[in-house]
Amino acid sequence: MARLTFVGLVTAISLFSMVPAAKAASIADCGNINVEANATCTVDTGVTCEAQCTPISCSATLYASCQGGCNVTPPSCDINCSGSCEGQCSANANFDCTANCEGTCQGTCSGSCTTHCQGNADQTTCMANCNASCTATCQGECNASCKGTASANCTGKCQASCQGSCNAAAHVDCQATCQSNGYAKCTGGCKAACQNNGNGGIFCNGQYIDNGGNLKSCVDAIKAALPTVTVNYSSSYTSGCDGGVCSAQAQAQASASCAFARLGEKKGMTGGLLILAAAGLVVGVRRRRNK
Repeated sequence: MARLTFVGLVTAISLFSMVPAAKAASIADCGNINVEANATCTVDTGVTCEAQCTPISCSATLYASCQGGCNVTPPSCDINCSGSCEGQCSANANFDCTANCEGTCQGTCSGSCTTHCQGNADQTTCMANCNASCTATCQGECNASCKGTASANCTGKCQASCQGSCNAAAHVDCQATCQSNGYAKCTGGCKAACQNNGNGGIFCNGQYIDNGGNLKSCVDAIKAALPTVTVNYSSSYTSGCDGGVCSAQAQAQASASCAFARLGEKKGMTGGLLILAAAGLVVGVRRRRNK
């Protein structure tokens, strides 16, 4: 009996290991912003929250809102991608579509932004904002292009990576222009959220998440899509952690962790599978001893 239960435990672990983990997700309840699976998010209010409301922290939110108006048809990359992927796949069987796409794309940001900012009176600010816009564009386009390629072979992943960086390069100038026109509205909305009009401001890896005043819905949606993401609530945040461990009324400046991956919560089914399998193993051993 114990042997059979042990086999069940191994099978459960094997089944879990076959489930691909999401690397990023576009969250509809958070304004369709792209959130990375390893992101750390912070919910805050007050002066320290408002200080984070800058054009650069708005780049991911503005990328999502500008997508519809920046639907530039990208140039065909098929021929170039096929040639480069043949060489890359022969040398690297473990090809990471998203990492390769973002790395290639961000390598072009400086040149693209230099062109975009030509003639701008404030080159420093323009370049900083444009580079943030370019990074957000790379992440968004690469995530969209690489989505669903987990089971593809190296060539399939490489071509998706190449197409994603190609799409981003075609959209960078439009995104930078569109985003610059939205800075005032985005930073104003961010500050309003920080004043608790929207229950607090939420920032993931330094990027403001415009949740339209639906903070709880946004946090719940991130939790459902990306269980590995951790949210920290500032201890000055007065609405509590919604089931987390931080104090609801403390006013100190420290942050308290409200990690999503707590015991008893679903995290890619890991906890459930292992606990059930382990319980079966213990029962099996006891039954054998009782005999």
